[in-house]
Amino acid sequence: MISRLEKFKNLMLYAGLTKEEYKAINKERIAQNRSSLLTVTIITILGFAILTVLSIFKIGAFKDFGLIYFVCFLFFSIYLIFCFTLSEKYPLIIRIGTYFFMVSILSFGIYLALVIGVKERTVSLIAFMMAIPSLFLVSPLGYTILFFICQATYITLSYLRQEEFLFLINLENVVVFGCISLILGFYVMCVKAAKLKAENKNDYLIRRDQLTGIYNRRYYERVLAGPKDISKMAVILFDLNGLKIVNDQIGHEAGDELIKGAAACINEVFKNYGDNFRIGGDEFVTLLSDDYNLDLLIEDFENLYHSWKGKHNQEILISYGIARASENPDKNLPQLVNLADKLMYENKAEFYKTHKSIDRRNRD
Repeated sequence: MISRLEKFKNLMLYAGLTKEEYKAINKERIAQNRSSLLTVTIITILGFAILTVLSIFKIGAFKDFGLIYFVCFLFFSIYLIFCFTLSEKYPLIIRIGTYFFMVSILSFGIYLALVIGVKERTVSLIAFMMAIPSLFLVSPLGYTILFFICQATYITLSYLRQEEFLFLINLENVVVFGCISLILGFYVMCVKAAKLKAENKNDYLIRRDQLTGIYNRRYYERVLAGPKDISKMAVILFDLNGLKIVNDQIGHEAGDELIKGAAACINEVFKNYGDNFRIGGDEFVTLLSDDYNLDLLIEDFENLYHSWKGKHNQEILISYGIARASENPDKNLPQLVNLADKLMYENKAEFYKTHKSIDRRNRD
């Protein structure tokens, strides 16, 4: 049973999930934050553009701050380009950019409350505080720290700039409504995390192979059929050697152990560089970028599977074939797969020439 301390830890660090569950949704969480970040940045740019126009035409309370709005407009425009072009390749940019955006928006809320909208008191700042949790899913602990820094900054500046009666009113508003927004923020983040967890579980059941845990053939066929830039892609096709004789002489439990062991070795080496699929009983495919040192990855893979030992089997025997788009620019993805398959069977034939003790009738 999870202790109260552990539940509190999970709430503060992982929005009510366990560490493993939060890690499992990390990719989806970053993608969701990226989408939200790009959307709200565009809205922010439009907002500053409107404020700049209002200041140019001397409309309302915005007439004296045109230069500030224009600088913010340029800054967030550059920020949008930076996030859009680099964030997909470097997820860390989204993590940093999300907090940076929250700091920027809360700072602007403080600026509006203390400089532009003094008569409106803390309305603008509280509005931003309540809006942020609905935009992003971050660690509640990180959000809490940011929240209290924002409140402390606002209270200090309000004390230094405002008359005592206005300061006391603003202090009450920012504490009461700020705490309400913090509680709502925790609730929204927990709901969003739970939703991503449920979606991740459904995705796992739909896309994953039940025996090995890597992607299944159904998802593999969807990937093949979908649009994809293959100019820098490599395909590796793997096949177990001697599986049938293991099934016949030792049993299917031993055969399943080989399949799971092969999948584990493939996933261990290539999971951070591409997608791994089980497309048949003992056939696997890896689709990855050719930007990486593929020869070094293959060396790591061979060292790993040669050192593997199981409960029923003392070794795994694997043949594989590699096809690179850079070496075959005229081929599409299915053709690259066929080429890798052909090279794999050539490798398999060589294997049986040097392992004549394995009954040829029991080949896979």
